[in-house]
Amino acid sequence: MKKAKFLVTIWNKMEEYFLVYSLILMVILVFIQVIMRYIFNNSLSWSEELVRYIFIWQIWLGASVGAKNNDHIRIEIFSNKLKQKPREALEILINGMIFVFYIFLIWQGIMYLKTVISTSMTSTGLQIPLWIVYISLPVGSAAVAVRLACRVVYEIMHFGHLPVQETSQAKGVE
Repeated sequence: MKKAKFLVTIWNKMEEYFLVYSLILMVILVFIQVIMRYIFNNSLSWSEELVRYIFIWQIWLGASVGAKNNDHIRIEIFSNKLKQKPREALEILINGMIFVFYIFLIWQGIMYLKTVISTSMTSTGLQIPLWIVYISLPVGSAAVAVRLACRVVYEIMHFGHLPVQETSQAKGVE
């Protein structure tokens, strides 16, 4: 169990560092692009493309952070009116359905990734293989799926015993 917690901690830190430092890199690249375009009348051909690809990776890994913190958008008007056990059962059902959706995204992402790899597609500006961009879908979806699986297991193990405020913010995936 200690090894699992250690690995989760390392993954959390890697996500955090990637998201923070890639955001800093994106801001710097966009700033340089603006300076180049408006002061030197010469824009960089590759910077916008690189920023777009970094942003795609940020979206998918950011979804994992949102799943970890249970921060995704949700409508709680109905669930807040339920008593504790039905609310917890609904949370398990919803998180289970979202988990299945992310498994579907992993599968479809891998299928599309195979197509991209087999056609050897490259980006126009950077000339990098596009599989580097498209692999973000199955990787990010897998990260979210693992977090949701942990959340569902936690909610099942503690069914009926979660404090009321913790039912919509289960802490089993930190």
